[in-house]
Amino acid sequence: VAYLELAEPDIPTGIAQCVQQGARCLVIVPYFLSRGTHVQAHIPEHVERAKKKFPEIQFVLTAHVGVSPRMADLVAALVNVL
Repeated sequence: VAYLELAEPDIPTGIAQCVQQGARCLVIVPYFLSRGTHVQAHIPEHVERAKKKFPEIQFVLTAHVGVSPRMADLVAALVNVL
């Protein structure tokens, strides 16, 4: 887990820690509900910089969590709990 802002580790540190621990492929899953600036620009910029810093590592940037068709099911399950 890594954070874009307000918490640690930040994304570059989180990536570096994974590489130091032997990761050969990192899958980045933006944990956001909507496709705002962080999803569209900030996270991809971090990934591009990491690709240049660690060219031997495979990076996969997935779609953000909010686009999952399972989100509606999750919300419905939470509502049914109330």
